[in-house]
Amino acid sequence: MHPNHDYLWSIDPNIPIAIVINGEVTHVNGTGFEKRIHTHVETGSITISNLTISDSGILLAQVLTKTGILEQRFNLSVHDNSLIPLNVLKGGNITLDTGLKKLQKEHKVMWTQGPDFSGKLIAQLNNFSTFIEESFKDILQLNLQTGSITLLRLTENYADYYCVKIMLGIEPHILRKYLITVFGPVSVPHISRTQINITHSVNDVNCSLRCSVESAPGVTLSWYRGEKKINQTSSSDISTNLTLRLVIQDQDEGNYSCVAANPVSKEAVTLNSTLWCPPHGTGTRTIYSFTI
Repeated sequence: MHPNHDYLWSIDPNIPIAIVINGEVTHVNGTGFEKRIHTHVETGSITISNLTISDSGILLAQVLTKTGILEQRFNLSVHDNSLIPLNVLKGGNITLDTGLKKLQKEHKVMWTQGPDFSGKLIAQLNNFSTFIEESFKDILQLNLQTGSITLLRLTENYADYYCVKIMLGIEPHILRKYLITVFGPVSVPHISRTQINITHSVNDVNCSLRCSVESAPGVTLSWYRGEKKINQTSSSDISTNLTLRLVIQDQDEGNYSCVAANPVSKEAVTLNSTLWCPPHGTGTRTIYSFTI
C-alpha cells in the first residue's frame, strides 16, 4: 500500500473498524476491536491482538486512490485447539457453543461425535438447511443463528467427545472440541458410631464416628469441623462403599459434617458432637481421622 493513500478496514458485513485519512488513524468505537487493533499508517496494514473465536470473519481492506478504490478480502479464521471439558448431571441439559454470535450465510456447520473432526456426523447446518442424525433427533436442538447445539436429558450413553467444524468456503473457519462426562447424583452419606481402642491418658475417652457413602466415579468423602476440612478420601474401586472415620478424643465439642461430592452434586450430613459423644473426661482434646 502507498503511504499517501487513505485506507478503510471493515469486517463483514461492512462494519468499519479502522480508518486512515491524510495519515490520521481513527479506530471505530463499539466494534470490539478498538482497544485491540494497531494500524500502521505507512503501509495501511493492521495488527489485531488477543484474538478470540468470535473475531472470525471476513476482513475487507479498501484503498482510496486517485483512480478509484482497490479492495482485498481476508478470511480471518481463529481456531480453539484446546479441549473443553464439561461435567453434566445425569438427566440434565448442556449447550455446546460454536463461539459465534451469528452465522454468515456462507457458513457450513458440522457437529461430529468422536475424538477427532472426522467422527460420526450428528448435526449439520448448511445454507439454513439442517440435518440431525436419527439417534440424536429426540435429544439434540440446533440453533440456526449461532450453529450451537443443546443436548437434552443426557445419560452416560452420551458421554463422549463432540467436535464442531465451521467452514467458510473451502477453509475451516472454526474448530472446537468438547469432552462431556455424565455423573449421577451423589448419594446421601450415612454416619454411625463405632468402637475404637485408642487411649492416651486415663482421662481420655475416644468417640469414633464412621461416615460411608455409595461409591461411584468421581465421588469424594470428607469430614469437616465447621468450615475446616479434616480429611478426605476417594477410591477408583466402585464395588464397595467409600468409608471415612473420625475419632474425637475427650469431647472436642463442635459441629461436624460428612460431605459426599462429585463434580456435579454434593450431599452433606451434619452433627453436633455433644449429641453423638456424651460428655466425659477432662484430658487434652485431639481429633484423629483415617480411612478404612
